[in-house]
Amino acid sequence: LSKKTDTMSISSELLTLNTTKQNIKTAINLKGVTVNDELFADYPDKIRLIPSGGGTYTSDIILFIEGRMTHLNVPSGTTKIGNASLSQRDELESIYLPNSVTVLDSYALAYCQNLDGVVLPSTMTTIGNFAFQYDTGLSSITIPASVTSIGAAAFDGCTGLEYVILEPVSPPTLGNNAFQQTNDCPIYVPDNSVLAYQTATNWQTYSARITGISNKPT
Repeated sequence: LSKKTDTMSISSELLTLNTTKQNIKTAINLKGVTVNDELFADYPDKIRLIPSGGGTYTSDIILFIEGRMTHLNVPSGTTKIGNASLSQRDELESIYLPNSVTVLDSYALAYCQNLDGVVLPSTMTTIGNFAFQYDTGLSSITIPASVTSIGAAAFDGCTGLEYVILEPVSPPTLGNNAFQQTNDCPIYVPDNSVLAYQTATNWQTYSARITGISNKPT
């Protein structure tokens, strides 16, 4: 017996894929996300939708695009960068996070080895576990005054870090190994908060690296 090839279903699937691609392009524009045009030319089979709660960075169903994307503007109104939603993106060099973002979830930007341009928004409160783990291209990070919690291994393995600036007057709660494998880079904190950081739980591990912001070279 010979197996019949259903050419009609193949054609139908191709038509559906093409229609989906066009709809995705429209959705990207409506979301205000900046992407490289090469995405659709080079990676037409790697475009997929991920539902909220499973690797998204908005509260609704949004687009997650696999392909070459060196810069990403996260849409205004986004409140959370979801679990592993933008991890393992070696092509990503910079990301813009609007002030509406308050939470970076676990592994949100982990293993993005070329990521350097990151400005954390001033409404942010939480940096999750492993959020920036092994982002070896990250040369510096400023943690805004609003942050109250930094998760375990949040910056572990960020070997390119030259310094860290912490703006909170009171030390945020700190998970284990948050700044491990960061080449003993200095950690600058408000001048009047040096002792508080050096003696706070888990911050004690980095006491020799903690110094006042006024000591940072200009």
